[in-house]
Amino acid sequence: MSDLQELIKELMKDPEFKKEYEALKPEMDAIRASLDSNHKPLEKQ
Repeated sequence: MSDLQELIKELMKDPEFKKEYEALKPEMDAIRASLDSNHKPLEKQ
């Protein structure tokens, strides 16, 4: 597990943080989907 994942896991114990983090999930999912759709793998030579 990365340091960031461990930090988020620890912060999620705080109900106020968890509420705000989960409120941002739809927006973050949309950003990830947009980035994924624009990502093109490099062609192998």
